[in-house]
Parts: sequence; C-alpha cells; structure tokens
Amino acid sequence: MHSRKHTPVEFQRKPRPLSEYERWKATEFRMLLLYTGYAVLSDVLQNEVYHNFLLLSVGVHILVNPTLCMHYNEFSHKVLVLFVEHFGQLYGVDKISYNVHGLVHLSTEATRFGALDNISAFPFENFLGKIKRSLRKPNYPLQQVVCNLGEKKVVYNSPPSGSVKRLHTEGPITSDSSVVGQYRELQLDAFCIRLSQADCHVRLTNGDVVVVMNIVTGVNGYVGIVYKKFRVVENIFIYPMASRVIGIFRLANIGSTVHQCNVSDIATKYVVLPFKDSFIGVPLIHTCCDSTTRL
Repeated sequence: MHSRKHTPVEFQRKPRPLSEYERWKATEFRMLLLYTGYAVLSDVLQNEVYHNFLLLSVGVHILVNPTLCMHYNEFSHKVLVLFVEHFGQLYGVDKISYNVHGLVHLSTEATRFGALDNISAFPFENFLGKIKRSLRKPNYPLQQVVCNLGEKKVVYNSPPSGSVKRLHTEGPITSDSSVVGQYRELQLDAFCIRLSQADCHVRLTNGDVVVVMNIVTGVNGYVGIVYKKFRVVENIFIYPMASRVIGIFRLANIGSTVHQCNVSDIATKYVVLPFKDSFIGVPLIHTCCDSTTRL
C-alpha cells in the first residue's frame, strides 16, 4: 500500500492491504476509521456505502478529539444514530449487533468522561505485551508479574518537551535566522517530528498546514522549525459536515518560500497521505501515543 511509507512513527503497525482485513488488529481498524479510510475507500466503495463510512468516521473522529467531543457532542450523536439507521438499510436490520447499536451511546460517554481515549483499552493491551515478556517460567504467572512490577517500579513518562536529536548541517535555514544547531528529529510531549516523508507535517496555531524542512536551535534554548506551506488547504468532503471543521483537508501546491517559527507555534502533527493528484491531511488525534508503548 502507498500509505505504508506515509505512516507516522506514532502508529504501532503499518497498514496492510484491504484483502487481509480478516487478520487485522484493532489498531489497524482504528487507523482505517480515523486516518487512511478517506483515501483508501473513496475509490473502492459505492457512494452510499462510502457515505455510511463517513458517518461513522466523522462521528468517532469528533468524540476522540478532546476539544471537538464537547463542542460537537450533540452533532456526533445525531451522526452516529444516522449511521446505525443507514447501516440497517444497507446491510439489513438483523446485522445491527449489540456493538453497532452501542455507537449511539458513545456521545453520552464522552460527556461523562471526555474524549474516547480516556476510556480506551489500547494502553492496557499494549502493556500486556510487556507483562508477558517479563514472565520467566509457566508456573505462578501472577506472582511473577507482581514481583517484577514491584522491583522495577515501572513508570512510563513522555520524553521531555522540545528535545532534539540527530545533529546535521545540511539546511535549509532562513536568511534572517541565527542558527546554533540543526537536527533531524524533535520529540514533543504528544508526538515526534522528523525530517522524513511520514513525520514532517504539522499544523501551526495560525491554521497553516506545513512541511517541516529543518529543525533548528538558537541561543537561550530556542527551538524552532523551518518549513514550507501548502498553498491549497480545502475540504476533502462536505458530508456529513465540511471536513475542515474537524481539521481534515485536501492539501496541494507546496510553496517555495522557506519560513521559520518557534516550536511553541506547532498546534498538532498531521498524517498526510497521497490522494489522486494531491494529499489528504488528517490531524493526529488519538492521545495514546503508540510510539511510546510499542511492543
């Protein structure tokens, strides 16, 4: 799949072909639902089936986002109810299982607990692998786990904000900058930026979606990025709502001008995938960062 080389480091698994869906793990279905499905499924599904997918994707996308889940909670509820109704029309009412029906209650849970990742089982599933590897023999597994955790006092913290890695001298830099060092990687609290095809896209606080060309440091602890902007940032779909409202865009036409800004001007990382003659940009919204809990 073309999206494999565009998959950021935060994702535990690279996407596999749709033909292998029966062997997919839960994280792979999440990636299709929230990120790759817009590009992968648009030319595969019939329009009404794709629109049904959009209802589910947009509804869940809103509830996973810590900000949107409150501002658009009622809308997400309506969208998910419509998804279940439309699902029954497409596939038969008898196919509406308990799990499908349960979607209509997700907005209520988001009202009580916040974004869906607050009640996600992914962190526990990921940590289970570490527990299993700590076992040395088949006897008394529970006792082994308790002893191992007690001895190691395992605490997983995010890397310090703004830590830079992999020094280089290849540029580019802006003409008016006073650069002390150049780096290929920047680790922030929630995500990692790298000078690679999959990890170099971010959205700034001013709304620009950009390609990071360099990571630079200066005096007094300054850390910044050198970037180029996408000139075309527009809706990729308008049903069931304009995609730009939830931060999803069609991106095209990277500008030639090089800009620089402080790392504090970065709002979020973007997953950018090829789509026909342009790209689809989707904000990295799940808060359980797979790169820090990778098995």
